[in-house]
Amino acid sequence: MSINTSPIEFMDRDFVDRLLSKLRPSCLEKNISVEITENVLIENVSESREKIKKLKEYGIDILLDDFWQKEHSSP
Repeated sequence: MSINTSPIEFMDRDFVDRLLSKLRPSCLEKNISVEITENVLIENVSESREKIKKLKEYGIDILLDDFWQKEHSSP
């Protein structure tokens, strides 16, 4: 399961705790990923790094959304 999150949601200081509280323990046994944009990583590197580290501790992967690339690619 992939969870697409906005930059505003991801940068909320309680994002990881809120996400974990909404996932059932059985969900954490499955393949779960959070999709973020590159901009989220660039805006606050250290905070993003800490959140990613915490998510990885729970087995949640991070996917980079290539929205910009999709929107600006040639046909």
